[in-house]
Amino acid sequence: MEVISLETLVLIVAAFLILIAPGLAIYVLAERVLAPRTSNAVPLAPLFGIGLSIGFWPLLLLYCSLIGIHFVPLFVGATVAISLVVALIAWWPQLKGYRPSSDGIVSGLALASLTIFALVFRLGDIQGLAVPMFGDSLHHTMITTIIAQTGQVPTSYQPFVPVTTFTYHFGFHTLAAVLSKLTGATVPDAVLIMGQVLIVLSIPVAYLFGRVLFRSSLAGLVSALITGFISVMPSYYVNWGRYTQLAGQILLPVALALLVRLVRGDSRRLDFALTAFCIGALGVVHYRILIFYGLFALALAIWRLVTCWGRWSFLVGDLARVVGAGAIGVLVAAPWLANVLANYYPGLARRLGSVTTEYIAGYNSLDNFTRYVGVALALLGALGVFAAIVSLARQSFRAPPKDTTATGDPPGLPASVAALTVATWAGLMFASLWPIPGAIGSYTVAIALYIPLSALGGYGAAWATEVLQHGVRIADAWLSVAVAAGAPICAILFSTAHIAHPELFAYVRDPDLKAFDWINSNTPTDAGFLISSEISYAGRGLTASDAGMWIPLEAGRKVSVPALSAWTEQPIVPDFFTDTRKLAVLTQPLDKSETQQTPGGEESPTPAPPGSQATLALMQKLGINYIFSGSPGGASKQRLDIAGMRKDRCHFQLVYGPEGGVNIFRVLYDGSGCAK
Repeated sequence: MEVISLETLVLIVAAFLILIAPGLAIYVLAERVLAPRTSNAVPLAPLFGIGLSIGFWPLLLLYCSLIGIHFVPLFVGATVAISLVVALIAWWPQLKGYRPSSDGIVSGLALASLTIFALVFRLGDIQGLAVPMFGDSLHHTMITTIIAQTGQVPTSYQPFVPVTTFTYHFGFHTLAAVLSKLTGATVPDAVLIMGQVLIVLSIPVAYLFGRVLFRSSLAGLVSALITGFISVMPSYYVNWGRYTQLAGQILLPVALALLVRLVRGDSRRLDFALTAFCIGALGVVHYRILIFYGLFALALAIWRLVTCWGRWSFLVGDLARVVGAGAIGVLVAAPWLANVLANYYPGLARRLGSVTTEYIAGYNSLDNFTRYVGVALALLGALGVFAAIVSLARQSFRAPPKDTTATGDPPGLPASVAALTVATWAGLMFASLWPIPGAIGSYTVAIALYIPLSALGGYGAAWATEVLQHGVRIADAWLSVAVAAGAPICAILFSTAHIAHPELFAYVRDPDLKAFDWINSNTPTDAGFLISSEISYAGRGLTASDAGMWIPLEAGRKVSVPALSAWTEQPIVPDFFTDTRKLAVLTQPLDKSETQQTPGGEESPTPAPPGSQATLALMQKLGINYIFSGSPGGASKQRLDIAGMRKDRCHFQLVYGPEGGVNIFRVLYDGSGCAK
C-alpha cells in the first residue's frame, strides 16, 4: 500500500470520523438528557466517543439487518454526516462555556502530539503491503468483504466457504466495511488503514483510562506514552492482523472508565446508560474482551468491598447499578447472543472437552508473557503497585470515607485503591487461563496486558513525580511537554517506531499478485485450487501456509483450505470439513514427522504422493482442478510436492510458472497428460 497519497489521507480522515463522530454524538446527547449540569467532561467527550463509536457501528448493523436495512454508501455517508452535525450542535453549548486552564491546554496538545507521532509511525509500517499480514488477516478481510458486499451481518461465509452459519464477532469487520463503503477503498486497504487508526487510538483511550481512574492528567499522559511508544503491544498487531481483539481493547478502557464513574457516582444516570451500551457492544465486538470486562468488574467489587466494609448501602447500590447495567447490555446484544448460543457454544463445548495435555501446554505457554509483555512494561506495572502500597501505608486503610464533595474521592476508591484494582484485574486475567482449559489462551491474555500495566505505569510515574516535587515544584504544563517530547525518544529506545516485519509475517508478494491476475483471466470462475497447508495447534487445526489462501478474495476461486474462523460453523455438506482435513493430510510433505498429527482427532490417511489414487479421488470430490504453490519468503511455507507433480505429467500439467517462485498446475484426472 502506498501510504503517502491523497487516497490514503482521505481514508485516514474518514476512519477518524467513523471512530469519533457517532460516539461523540451519543455521549453529548446522553449528557444533555441525563446529566445536563455536567460540564467537567468536555475535553474527555471525544475520547469517550471513540469507544462508543466502536460499539455503535456493529450494533447499528445488527439492528438494521434485523429489519432489512442494508449498509449502502448513501446510508453510511448520511449516518456519519448526521452524527457529526448532531455532535457539534449538542456539544456547542458546553464548548462555548468551557474555559480550559493553561495546563489543560498543554495536556491536550501533548496528547495530540503523541497521537500524531504514532500515526506517522504506524502508517510507515504498512508501506508496500498489498494485503494485511499473517493468517488471521485472511478471515478478517473475508468477513469484512461479506459485510461490504451485502451491507448486513453475515449469515454464513458464502460464497467463500460452504457453511450455513456465522457466529464470529463482527465489530472490527463492520468498521472496516463502513470505511470501504464510505470511501470506495478496496477491502484490504480499508482493513489496513482501519487497523492502524485503531492502534493509534489506543493512545487517547489509554489517557482516558488513566485520567478517570486516577484523576490525574499526568497519569493518563504517561499511560498513553507507555501504550504507544514503550509497549510493543498493540502496535505489533500489524504483523498478525489481530485487529478484532484490538477493536475490543479500544472499547474496553472506555467501558471500564464508565464503570468506575458509575461506581463513584459521578453522574449515575449518564454512566448507567452508557455502561449498559458498552456491555452490549462488547457482546458483538469481541467475546473474550467481554470476559476481561467482567474480570475488571470482579476486581473492582473486591476492592469496593474491602474499602467500604460495613457501608452496606453503598455496596448494595453499587451492585444494583452494575447488575442492572449488565442486564440491559445483555438485552441490547440479545439478538446476536441468541445466535451465538445456538450455533457456536455447543461446538465450543465439544472442542473444549476434547483438548489434550499437549495442546494446553502450547496454548497456555507462560513463555508468551515473557515474549509479549517484556521487562520494561512489567517493571512499570510493578512501580504502580509499589506506589499504591506506599500511598495506602501513609493513611489508615480503614479510615472513615472521605467527603466526596471536599476531595473528589468517593468512599473506597481513591487513586491508590484504583491502582490496586487494576493490579488485581491483571492478576485475574492471568488466572483466567486455568478455570476452563483451552477457553482463554496465554497469548490472548499476554497481548492484552499492556492495558492494565500501562495504566499502572502511568499511576506510578505520577506518584513518583509528586514525591520528587517536594523540594522543587515543576509546573504540570512542563511535565506534559516532557511526556510529549519523550515519545520519539522512547520509540527509538524501545524499537517501536517501526514494528512491522513483512519479512517474517507477510504471505502475499508481487509474484503472487501477478498469479492471481492470471487466475482471473485464465481459469473458470468455478475452478477449485489445492493450496499448501500445515497441521497446527498440536494437531487440532489446519491452516494454509502460503499466499494461496488469498485466492478466494483476490481471484474469486475456491481453495482446499477454508479460512480458519469458518471451521467452527456448520457445513452445507456434512463431511466437508472431514474431507478437507483428509486432503490436507494426504498432501503434507512425506518427510515431515509433524504431518502424522491428525487435526480434529478423526481417523486420517498418512501423506501420499500427489498422483496417488486416494489424493486424486479426494481432490475430485472436493472440486479441485488446479494446484497453486505461492512465492517463497516471509511467512510462506511451500509444503506441496512440486517436484513430484513435475514428474507426474500424466496427472499434472504446469500452466503457470515458475514465475517468482509461483507454480500453478492443472489436474488431469483422466491421465491424458501421458499421451503428450
